[in-house]
Amino acid sequence: CGNSLLKLFPDIKEKQLKEIFVFKRPWSAQYKYESLSEYKDYIFLLETHKSNLIFRFQILPLAETQELLFLGTPWITSTEQLKEKGLLLSDFALYDSITDM
Repeated sequence: CGNSLLKLFPDIKEKQLKEIFVFKRPWSAQYKYESLSEYKDYIFLLETHKSNLIFRFQILPLAETQELLFLGTPWITSTEQLKEKGLLLSDFALYDSITDM
């Protein structure tokens, strides 16, 4: 996981996905490789259990290892929310729309 995600969830490497996030879209997705890999062409919305922060993710299934690569970003809609979560613009990719704020 990236440094920004570690900033928000320092213990994320010791947790399973379902311990941190709940699926908002697609809501019918299950926390299993077979189920999630079917949604490889979808944008996922996941909400954190603790901070009610929503993330947008794309999933890339890695068939050879039966792992899933999550590529995503927090859905931040204001500079106030950015400050509230302790994030900086430099925590985001240059192509992320948040850097337009």
